[in-house]
Amino acid sequence: MEELKRLRMAAARKDRYLEGHHDRVALHAGLLCAAVSPKLAVVVSVAASFHDIGKVVVPDCVLLKPGRLDEREWEKMRMHPVIGEDCIRRSGILGELNGAVALAVRHHHERWDGAGYPDRLAGEDIPLAARIIALADSFDAMTTDRPYRRAMAAAEALREVLACAGKQFDPALAEKFVLVTGGNAELVRALDAGEVHRGTYAPVRRGGKGVEAFGAWRDF
Repeated sequence: MEELKRLRMAAARKDRYLEGHHDRVALHAGLLCAAVSPKLAVVVSVAASFHDIGKVVVPDCVLLKPGRLDEREWEKMRMHPVIGEDCIRRSGILGELNGAVALAVRHHHERWDGAGYPDRLAGEDIPLAARIIALADSFDAMTTDRPYRRAMAAAEALREVLACAGKQFDPALAEKFVLVTGGNAELVRALDAGEVHRGTYAPVRRGGKGVEAFGAWRDF
């Protein structure tokens, strides 16, 4: 696990966006997972917490480019989930969960309509853990300030999740995500106030439902 932690830190040093991104994705994914498949809680938490470690090998000129990537740059970017999967598999530290976590990392950029990467899986051929993380990953991207645009308000991002249901996202999961996240008034307030991104929103300390496995990777 120490090697995975080092890779996570190295990726965050390359791209400051990743500094809190892994933990925020683990938070959002954990809340959704608790509502749809609690037995996957640890797999989802660990995979979400390391889903972008493969970006450590993406060249800075690609990873940090403020504009659109060209096709050659996209080829490099699309390799990061494959590299991440390989890092998880080689670690072997997760025991019987290793394979499931590795697959969730590999497939977190697949799309429900089959237009994602790296394997163009579609629908329920995409592992459930990866479908959950894909939603959480995109939601965090939408609600985070980026060099090329300001963050969306939580309500606007949730509307975008629904607009992409059946195309980018599993439609049933998208509806549940909106219900779970949109129905959590404290989380929505904390998102819009910037507390989630500053790291001052700490549902774990309050034992909130659905966050029991948050940070589970630290236990390995």
